[in-house]
Amino acid sequence: MLIMVIVAVVGAVAWWKKKGRYDGPGMARRMFRDALSWLRVAAAREDREFVEQRQCLLRRIGETVAGFAETRAPGALWLAIEINPEDHGLLGVNLVTDEEDLALVLPEILRRRGRSPQVKARIRECRSEPSAIRGNPRIALTTGPARTRLFEDDAPTAVPAPGRARLVVIGRTGETVRIPAAGGVIGRDVEKCEVVVESPTVSRRHARIRPRAGGDCFLVEDLASANGMSINSRPTEAGILRDGDILGLGRKLRLRLEVVADE
Repeated sequence: MLIMVIVAVVGAVAWWKKKGRYDGPGMARRMFRDALSWLRVAAAREDREFVEQRQCLLRRIGETVAGFAETRAPGALWLAIEINPEDHGLLGVNLVTDEEDLALVLPEILRRRGRSPQVKARIRECRSEPSAIRGNPRIALTTGPARTRLFEDDAPTAVPAPGRARLVVIGRTGETVRIPAAGGVIGRDVEKCEVVVESPTVSRRHARIRPRAGGDCFLVEDLASANGMSINSRPTEAGILRDGDILGLGRKLRLRLEVVADE
Protein backbone atom coordinates (compact mmCIF):
# COMPACT_ATOMS: atom_id res chain seq x y z
CA MET A 1 0.00 0.00 0.00
CA LEU A 2 2.86 2.39 0.81
CA ILE A 3 4.38 1.69 -2.60
CA MET A 4 1.09 2.68 -4.21
CA VAL A 5 1.16 5.99 -2.31
CA ILE A 6 4.73 6.68 -3.46
CA VAL A 7 3.85 5.88 -7.07
CA ALA A 8 0.79 8.14 -6.87
CA VAL A 9 2.82 11.05 -5.44
CA VAL A 10 5.53 10.63 -8.10
CA GLY A 11 2.85 10.66 -10.78
CA ALA A 12 1.25 13.77 -9.30
CA VAL A 13 4.61 15.56 -9.16
CA ALA A 14 5.24 14.72 -12.81
CA TRP A 15 1.78 16.04 -13.74
CA TRP A 16 2.26 19.32 -11.83
CA LYS A 17 5.71 19.76 -13.43
CA LYS A 18 4.17 19.31 -16.85
CA LYS A 19 1.64 22.01 -16.02
CA GLY A 20 4.42 24.27 -14.79
CA ARG A 21 2.89 24.57 -11.33
CA TYR A 22 5.34 22.47 -9.29
CA ASP A 23 6.92 24.62 -6.56
CA GLY A 24 9.66 22.30 -5.32
CA PRO A 25 10.26 19.45 -2.83
CA GLY A 26 8.00 21.05 -0.23
CA MET A 27 5.00 20.44 -2.46
CA ALA A 28 5.95 16.77 -2.87
CA ARG A 29 6.29 16.37 0.90
CA ARG A 30 2.85 17.92 1.46
CA MET A 31 1.27 15.59 -1.11
CA PHE A 32 3.00 12.59 0.47
CA ARG A 33 1.88 13.63 3.98
CA ASP A 34 -1.72 14.14 2.82
CA ALA A 35 -1.74 10.78 1.06
CA LEU A 36 -0.48 9.01 4.19
CA SER A 37 -3.15 10.72 6.28
CA TRP A 38 -5.83 9.53 3.87
CA LEU A 39 -4.38 6.01 3.99
CA ARG A 40 -4.45 5.95 7.81
CA VAL A 41 -8.06 7.13 7.89
CA ALA A 42 -9.10 4.51 5.32
CA ALA A 43 -7.31 1.72 7.23
CA ALA A 44 -8.86 2.79 10.56
CA ARG A 45 -12.32 2.92 8.98
CA GLU A 46 -11.86 -0.58 7.52
CA ASP A 47 -10.65 -1.93 10.87
CA ARG A 48 -13.66 -0.44 12.67
CA GLU A 49 -16.04 -1.96 10.15
CA PHE A 50 -14.39 -5.36 10.53
CA VAL A 51 -14.59 -5.22 14.34
CA GLU A 52 -18.22 -4.07 14.29
CA GLN A 53 -19.27 -6.80 11.85
CA ARG A 54 -17.42 -9.46 13.83
CA GLN A 55 -18.94 -8.27 17.11
CA CYS A 56 -22.40 -8.37 15.51
CA LEU A 57 -21.89 -12.00 14.50
CA LEU A 58 -20.58 -12.92 17.95
CA ARG A 59 -23.58 -11.27 19.64
CA ARG A 60 -25.97 -13.20 17.37
CA ILE A 61 -24.23 -16.42 18.31
CA GLY A 62 -24.33 -15.40 21.98
CA GLU A 63 -28.10 -14.80 21.83
CA THR A 64 -28.62 -18.25 20.34
CA VAL A 65 -26.39 -19.84 22.98
CA ALA A 66 -28.40 -18.09 25.69
CA GLY A 67 -31.54 -19.62 24.19
CA PHE A 68 -29.97 -23.08 24.27
CA ALA A 69 -28.92 -22.52 27.89
CA GLU A 70 -32.54 -22.02 29.00
CA THR A 71 -33.19 -25.75 28.63
CA ARG A 72 -29.81 -27.09 29.69
CA ALA A 73 -27.79 -27.29 32.88
CA PRO A 74 -24.76 -24.99 33.27
CA GLY A 75 -21.72 -26.28 31.49
CA ALA A 76 -20.15 -26.35 28.05
CA LEU A 77 -22.32 -26.17 24.95
CA TRP A 78 -20.63 -27.39 21.77
CA LEU A 79 -21.63 -25.50 18.64
CA ALA A 80 -21.64 -26.26 14.93
CA ILE A 81 -21.81 -22.96 13.03
CA GLU A 82 -22.63 -22.27 9.40
CA ILE A 83 -21.87 -18.85 7.93
CA ASN A 84 -22.27 -17.22 4.55
CA PRO A 85 -19.01 -17.43 2.54
CA GLU A 86 -18.78 -13.62 2.56
CA ASP A 87 -18.59 -13.75 6.38
CA HIS A 88 -15.76 -16.30 6.41
CA GLY A 89 -13.05 -13.73 7.17
CA LEU A 90 -15.05 -12.54 10.18
CA LEU A 91 -15.38 -15.99 11.74
CA GLY A 92 -13.91 -19.43 11.24
CA VAL A 93 -10.29 -18.48 10.58
CA ASN A 94 -9.16 -19.39 14.10
CA LEU A 95 -11.74 -21.21 16.21
CA VAL A 96 -9.74 -20.75 19.40
CA THR A 97 -9.78 -16.96 18.99
CA ASP A 98 -13.48 -17.09 18.06
CA GLU A 99 -14.22 -18.94 21.30
CA GLU A 100 -12.20 -16.46 23.36
CA ASP A 101 -14.00 -13.45 21.84
CA LEU A 102 -17.39 -15.12 22.24
CA ALA A 103 -16.56 -15.68 25.92
CA LEU A 104 -16.21 -11.89 26.30
CA VAL A 105 -19.73 -11.07 25.03
CA LEU A 106 -21.63 -14.12 26.33
CA PRO A 107 -21.73 -13.37 30.11
CA GLU A 108 -23.54 -10.05 29.60
CA ILE A 109 -26.14 -11.70 27.35
CA LEU A 110 -26.66 -14.53 29.86
CA ARG A 111 -27.06 -12.13 32.78
CA ARG A 112 -29.57 -10.05 30.83
CA ARG A 113 -31.62 -13.20 30.25
CA GLY A 114 -31.29 -14.33 33.86
CA ARG A 115 -29.16 -17.35 33.00
CA SER A 116 -26.07 -18.65 34.74
CA PRO A 117 -22.90 -16.91 33.49
CA GLN A 118 -21.12 -20.24 33.99
CA VAL A 119 -22.43 -21.48 30.64
CA LYS A 120 -19.55 -21.82 28.20
CA ALA A 121 -19.75 -21.97 24.43
CA ARG A 122 -17.28 -24.20 22.62
CA ILE A 123 -17.05 -24.17 18.83
CA ARG A 124 -16.67 -27.62 17.31
CA GLU A 125 -16.69 -26.37 13.72
CA CYS A 126 -17.45 -23.28 11.66
CA ARG A 127 -17.97 -23.82 7.95
CA SER A 128 -19.09 -21.79 4.96
CA GLU A 129 -22.60 -22.45 3.69
CA PRO A 130 -23.89 -20.51 0.63
CA SER A 131 -27.51 -20.86 1.75
CA ALA A 132 -26.80 -19.11 5.08
CA ILE A 133 -27.84 -15.46 5.22
CA ARG A 134 -24.97 -12.99 5.39
CA GLY A 135 -24.60 -11.62 8.91
CA ASN A 136 -26.95 -14.26 10.34
CA PRO A 137 -25.06 -17.47 11.19
CA ARG A 138 -26.82 -20.76 11.70
CA ILE A 139 -26.00 -22.42 15.03
CA ALA A 140 -26.76 -25.96 16.11
CA LEU A 141 -25.76 -27.92 19.19
CA THR A 142 -23.45 -30.84 18.65
CA THR A 143 -21.62 -33.34 20.82
CA GLY A 144 -18.30 -32.46 22.36
CA PRO A 145 -15.16 -34.26 21.29
CA ALA A 146 -13.38 -36.85 23.29
CA ARG A 147 -10.49 -35.46 25.29
CA THR A 148 -7.41 -34.93 23.15
CA ARG A 149 -4.58 -37.09 24.42
CA LEU A 150 -0.86 -36.88 23.81
CA PHE A 151 0.58 -39.03 21.06
CA GLU A 152 1.28 -42.52 22.34
CA ASP A 153 4.33 -43.68 20.43
CA ASP A 154 3.96 -47.28 21.56
CA ALA A 155 0.18 -47.44 21.06
CA PRO A 156 -0.98 -50.60 19.29
CA THR A 157 -1.95 -50.06 15.68
CA ALA A 158 -4.11 -52.01 13.27
CA VAL A 159 -4.83 -51.47 9.62
CA PRO A 160 -8.52 -50.71 9.01
CA ALA A 161 -10.29 -52.11 5.98
CA PRO A 162 -9.60 -50.17 2.74
CA GLY A 163 -11.96 -47.28 2.19
CA ARG A 164 -12.92 -47.03 5.85
CA ALA A 165 -11.79 -43.45 6.51
CA ARG A 166 -11.56 -40.09 4.77
CA LEU A 167 -11.02 -36.43 5.57
CA VAL A 168 -13.74 -33.99 4.53
CA VAL A 169 -12.46 -30.50 3.74
CA ILE A 170 -14.62 -28.05 5.69
CA GLY A 171 -15.77 -25.07 3.64
CA ARG A 172 -15.18 -26.81 0.29
CA THR A 173 -18.40 -28.58 -0.64
CA GLY A 174 -17.85 -32.14 -1.84
CA GLU A 175 -14.06 -32.15 -1.41
CA THR A 176 -12.73 -35.17 0.44
CA VAL A 177 -9.34 -36.87 0.83
CA ARG A 178 -9.12 -40.62 1.38
CA ILE A 179 -6.80 -41.93 4.08
CA PRO A 180 -4.79 -44.95 2.92
CA ALA A 181 -5.32 -48.15 4.87
CA ALA A 182 -1.89 -47.87 6.49
CA GLY A 183 -2.09 -44.12 7.00
CA GLY A 184 0.70 -41.84 5.84
CA VAL A 185 2.02 -38.29 5.72
CA ILE A 186 -0.35 -35.35 5.20
CA GLY A 187 0.91 -32.29 3.34
CA ARG A 188 1.26 -30.39 0.06
CA ASP A 189 4.08 -32.43 -1.47
CA VAL A 190 2.49 -34.78 -4.01
CA GLU A 191 5.64 -36.92 -4.20
CA LYS A 192 6.33 -37.35 -0.47
CA CYS A 193 2.80 -37.38 0.99
CA GLU A 194 0.18 -40.13 0.95
CA VAL A 195 -2.57 -37.66 1.88
CA VAL A 196 -2.20 -34.55 -0.29
CA VAL A 197 -4.02 -31.35 0.67
CA GLU A 198 -3.86 -27.83 -0.77
CA SER A 199 -3.60 -24.79 1.46
CA PRO A 200 -0.98 -22.01 1.56
CA THR A 201 -0.31 -22.41 5.30
CA VAL A 202 0.09 -26.21 5.19
CA SER A 203 3.67 -27.47 5.10
CA ARG A 204 4.98 -29.81 2.40
CA ARG A 205 5.13 -32.59 5.04
CA HIS A 206 2.82 -31.33 7.76
CA ALA A 207 1.67 -34.31 9.84
CA ARG A 208 1.64 -38.10 10.00
CA ILE A 209 -1.57 -40.08 10.49
CA ARG A 210 -1.78 -43.79 11.28
CA PRO A 211 -4.63 -46.08 12.34
CA ARG A 212 -4.98 -47.33 15.87
CA ALA A 213 -6.26 -50.70 17.02
CA GLY A 214 -9.90 -51.15 16.03
CA GLY A 215 -9.66 -48.98 12.96
CA ASP A 216 -12.11 -46.33 14.24
CA CYS A 217 -9.54 -43.76 15.36
CA PHE A 218 -6.15 -42.48 14.27
CA LEU A 219 -2.97 -41.18 15.82
CA VAL A 220 -1.88 -37.86 14.33
CA GLU A 221 1.57 -36.33 14.88
CA ASP A 222 2.79 -32.92 13.79
CA LEU A 223 6.03 -33.13 11.78
CA ALA A 224 7.57 -29.86 12.99
CA SER A 225 5.32 -27.89 10.62
CA ALA A 226 5.64 -24.12 10.29
CA ASN A 227 2.05 -23.31 11.31
CA GLY A 228 1.10 -26.11 13.66
CA MET A 229 -1.78 -28.52 14.10
CA SER A 230 -4.95 -28.70 16.18
CA ILE A 231 -7.59 -31.27 17.07
CA ASN A 232 -11.05 -29.88 17.73
CA SER A 233 -9.59 -26.35 17.84
CA ARG A 234 -7.05 -27.28 20.50
CA PRO A 235 -3.42 -26.78 19.42
CA THR A 236 -1.41 -29.96 19.92
CA GLU A 237 1.74 -31.63 18.63
CA ALA A 238 0.09 -35.05 18.65
CA GLY A 239 -3.26 -36.58 19.50
CA ILE A 240 -6.01 -39.05 18.77
CA LEU A 241 -8.50 -38.33 16.00
CA ARG A 242 -11.90 -40.02 16.12
CA ASP A 243 -14.89 -40.12 13.81
CA GLY A 244 -16.32 -36.59 13.56
CA ASP A 245 -13.28 -34.85 15.06
CA ILE A 246 -11.83 -31.78 13.35
CA LEU A 247 -8.17 -31.78 12.33
CA GLY A 248 -6.73 -28.32 11.80
CA LEU A 249 -3.61 -27.90 9.68
CA GLY A 250 -1.97 -24.50 9.42
CA ARG A 251 -4.01 -21.35 9.89
CA LYS A 252 -6.95 -22.12 7.63
CA LEU A 253 -7.40 -25.75 6.61
CA ARG A 254 -9.94 -27.75 8.62
CA LEU A 255 -10.62 -31.43 7.93
CA ARG A 256 -13.35 -33.59 9.50
CA LEU A 257 -12.63 -37.30 9.93
CA GLU A 258 -15.34 -39.60 8.63
CA VAL A 259 -15.22 -43.34 9.15
CA VAL A 260 -17.40 -44.75 6.37
CA ALA A 261 -18.50 -48.12 5.03
CA ASP A 262 -16.75 -49.59 2.03
CA GLU A 263 -18.05 -48.28 -1.27
